[in-house]
Amino acid sequence: MLKHKLQQVMLERDGRKRLTGRVEINAYLGGERSGGKRGRGAPGKTPFVAAVETTPEGKPVRLKLRRVAGLTGQAISRFALRSLDPSCAVVSDGLACFGYVCDAGCAHDVRLIPPSYVQPYLKRGKTDAADAAAICAAVTRPSMRVVAIKSEYCSSVLVVYRTRDFLVRQRTQIGNAIRAHMTGESSTLQ
Repeated sequence: MLKHKLQQVMLERDGRKRLTGRVEINAYLGGERSGGKRGRGAPGKTPFVAAVETTPEGKPVRLKLRRVAGLTGQAISRFALRSLDPSCAVVSDGLACFGYVCDAGCAHDVRLIPPSYVQPYLKRGKTDAADAAAICAAVTRPSMRVVAIKSEYCSSVLVVYRTRDFLVRQRTQIGNAIRAHMTGESSTLQ
């Protein structure tokens, strides 16, 4: 009984402190799996946010796990206002809702790591928890290369190139179809 009370007091004390300094943040969908659909759209999944205050070397100092209403901008903004000090620098994996930590006055640094670089750090099956652990392990490596974030201009240029490529492929398909029909027609006329 005494142990339980001590744990409760420690939890409440730590619950009031905000994370400061460098904070790594990640999302997790957890819950019971009792058959049926798997993955993000499965019923019974509970969204959590895990935020870890780390030293400059990447060693964990304190952890905050909070259940959130959903992985939306509003939910992450509320989490950040309650759990993060405005002076902290947040490092995330680029999930769109994590951009809302800026509402709490935090600096936001997105680190995108290619999945092929994270794969060696994956210890067990493909689950959200295992993926999050592997990403956290990979991002703390000083030699880990990150992918540059595309600007809106760069993305729009890529859309134009992809559209042009699609139209060229369609034009080629139509030309080949007409040629095939004409070849078939000429063989029946002879």
